[in-house]
This record gives sequence, C-alpha cells and structure tokens, in this order.
Amino acid sequence: MVEPEDESVDRLLEAACAALPLFPLPGMVFLPYTLLPLHVFEPRYRSLVADAVAGSGVLAVPQMLSSEQERAGLPPVSAVVGVGRIVRHQTMPDGRSNIVLAGIGRARIRREIAADSPYRIALATPLAAPRRDVGLARPRLQAALASLAQREPAVARPVRSLLERDVETPALCAAVAHMLLRDPAERQAFLELDAEAAQVEQLLVALATVSAGPGLEA
Repeated sequence: MVEPEDESVDRLLEAACAALPLFPLPGMVFLPYTLLPLHVFEPRYRSLVADAVAGSGVLAVPQMLSSEQERAGLPPVSAVVGVGRIVRHQTMPDGRSNIVLAGIGRARIRREIAADSPYRIALATPLAAPRRDVGLARPRLQAALASLAQREPAVARPVRSLLERDVETPALCAAVAHMLLRDPAERQAFLELDAEAAQVEQLLVALATVSAGPGLEA
C-alpha cells in the first residue's frame, strides 16, 4: 500500500494529464495507493518506459476492454484510469525491463492525441480523491475486516496488517479493494466511485461473502 500523496503529486498528476502515456492491459485495473509490478518487453512499451523514466515517470494503465481492433487499429480502453509513477526500474541487457508503479491517482481520458510515438497518448482530466465521509463508513469497514481476520485464519495476518496502519480512508479502501476484488468489472466500478462511503459499501458486500482461498492475497 502506498501512502496518500501531497499537493506536489497532485500537481504532477495534473501536468501529466496534458499528454498522458497509456500502457493498456487486458483485465487490469490499477488502483490508486497500490503498487503494480510490470515486466516490459514489447518495443512500444520499452519506448514508453524509457521516455517516462527520462521525464516525470508518470503513466496510466487503462483496462483494455477488447482484443478486437477498432477501425483506427486500437483496442478500446476504459475511460477512467489509474495513474502511477515509476518508483523502481531495472533494465535488462536485451532491452526488457522490470518496473514498479506506485498509484498516485486517477484520471478520465477525454481523447487520444495523435503523436509521433509508438505508444498511445491521451489528453485526460485528473479526478479528485473520493469525497470524505464523516460518518461511520471507516469504522464499519474496520469492523468487517476484524471479523474477517477472526473467521479466516489464513488471511488474518495481512488483514490485521491493514488495520494496524494509520492511513487515510481512501488508501485503506484501495488496499482492501486490491486484496479482495478480483473481477475486473468490480475493480473498475470501485475505481470510478467518487465517495468514500460508496467505496466502503462495495467493500462491505465483498467482505460479507469472501472466503479464504488462493485468490485472496494482501
């Protein structure tokens, strides 16, 4: 889990949205405040990473909605995307690389920009963090997590680790969603929510039905 960022990162996100590099992946929904490791091997994405590392390090990972090519030769992607900054970068002798993205926020793609680059670039609008909830949303989530830790010993350790961290509610919600929500549609729906209370409600439903298994991880 990545700690909530400050105003300088908000400015970084806003600046990047003027020409936001896209790294589309099928079935992948990148959530703010989480870490995403990627193995980069395609030439166009090698170029993207090289340009990003030389610049601000910011890029977006939109969910690729279909493998079918549109008339422009580009697969459609979700309009709301997770945006991250490269925090680790390891280049291999053959040109491939391993990177880790730290989620710094989200954005809405307005349109793609024609550019002289092998990868896609979009004009986007930064999206604000979910509206704060001054009610019982966070305590309800914490209580549900504590209940999960009690009834599912296999996941007690990572769940208790989440409860012990003193982070703001959006980061806690994102960490829980990253752990619980495996279906891309559910993750995308979570990404698009604009209120903490709505995020908590979605997570409470998931927590009420989850059982420990190979798909549940921290």
